Amino acid sequence: MRTANATYDTAGNIGDASADSVTGSLNLPTDGWALPQGLLKLSTTWRSSSVTDPTTLETRRLSGEQPLAWRIEFAQDLPRQRTAWGFSVDNGWSNDNWQAAERDTSSGSGWARAFVNYRPASNMMVTLELNNLTGRTVTFDRTHYAGDRLAGNIDFIEHNLTRTQPFATLRVRRDW
Repeated sequence: MRTANATYDTAGNIGDASADSVTGSLNLPTDGWALPQGLLKLSTTWRSSSVTDPTTLETRRLSGEQPLAWRIEFAQDLPRQRTAWGFSVDNGWSNDNWQAAERDTSSGSGWARAFVNYRPASNMMVTLELNNLTGRTVTFDRTHYAGDRLAGNIDFIEHNLTRTQPFATLRVRRDW
């Protein structure tokens, strides 16, 4: 919202927009690939949007929208060994957010996970899970403008980078 003396961010509808998405998933049994009792899952979502930015009057995508997301998962049951194992990988995220005097961009690199479940007895499960195998990097960038983004006078830029470490979880569950 603009007044004679200032520009303010306010919650509200920014006008007409278009948004489209296509989502797909595929579950493939892997018995024919020498991986009996396995299942490969593939999923993806593609998003596209368009809105006229109320500050700059330029066309951009909607705030917070991730253009592409995908995930690959695999799991296999090994009943004779009383074990199951698997992994999953995704592409992380990236999105932008706009305000009258600010633009924020955040992203996280892909995530990879692997697990093994072992059932030493019918009432007990031991699970080893390895998470964040690729060491996710999370970034947050903020550009703040003196006045609004249309004027283009940058007040300050903030850059945050966080590197996360892989970690393991060991769980033992017993049913009584």
